[in-house]
Amino acid sequence: MQSGAHGYYDTLGIPRTASSDDIRKAHRELARRYHPDLNPGDKFAEARFRDVQEANPTFAARAGFHLKSPVNAPQVLAHQ
Repeated sequence: MQSGAHGYYDTLGIPRTASSDDIRKAHRELARRYHPDLNPGDKFAEARFRDVQEANPTFAARAGFHLKSPVNAPQVLAHQ
């Protein structure tokens, strides 16, 4: 378990000044890299995956969207 948002930035390997897009990109990359389905039996990868997933709600609150859900991502409307 991380201690506050500062630890989550370290977990994702991003600076505190990272944009929402950079946060999303780092989260997706690390979640994929350490996903248990891609690393069966690897306890280190399992622990890292949990750490990366734990950062999700903190950054989602900051950015105003849920990192895993494109449904809740900000929508860009086309001019009609």
